[in-house]
Amino acid sequence: RLEKRFKSPRIKEPNDLQFAPDGNLWILDQVDPNKVFKVNRGDGSILEEVQTESMHGSGITLGNGAWWIGSTKSLKTLKVDPKTGKTLKSWNTPGAGLYGRMSVARGDTPSGAHGLKWVDGKYWMAVPAANKVFLMEPETGTIVRSIPGPGSTPRTHGLALDKGMLWVINSDDRAIFKLD
Repeated sequence: RLEKRFKSPRIKEPNDLQFAPDGNLWILDQVDPNKVFKVNRGDGSILEEVQTESMHGSGITLGNGAWWIGSTKSLKTLKVDPKTGKTLKSWNTPGAGLYGRMSVARGDTPSGAHGLKWVDGKYWMAVPAANKVFLMEPETGTIVRSIPGPGSTPRTHGLALDKGMLWVINSDDRAIFKLD
C-alpha cells in the first residue's frame, strides 16, 4: 500500500533518503552542488539544510559521525561533515562507468554510486555500471566484498536495510529485490 505523506516544494530532485538519529529524514537533493535537507517525517517541513560539495549525489547514509555520499558524476564517494557540508575525505567509486543503455556516442557520462546504507561499521553501496552492490570499509574506501546486482539489467539504484535484509531497487526493471 502506498501512502503519500508530503511534498516538499523546495527540494527539486530528491535522490536518496536516510533516517536521522532523531527519527526525521535527511533527503539528498540532486541539484548541483547538492544540499541535504532535514525534514519532519510527518509533514515534510524543512527543519535544516546543509550545502555539500557533492555533484549529482545519488546516495546518502550516516556512520562514524559523518555522512557518506555517492557523488555520482564526480565518480567519488565522499565522507562529509554533517554540520558544515565540507568533504573530509573522498575515494574513487569502484566499478564506476557507463552501464546498460548508456553510450559515449549519445553523450552519456560515466556514473558512480547510487544508494548507500550503513550497517555494522561499514556501508553497502549500489554501483549500476559494475552491476554490483559493494560492502565498503568506510575509512579506507576498500571493498570488503561484493554481490551481483539483482534484476535483468545492470541498474541497481536505491538500497534499504530492514531486519538483516538488504533491499535493492533495480530501476530499469521497476522492481525491488529482498536479499539475504
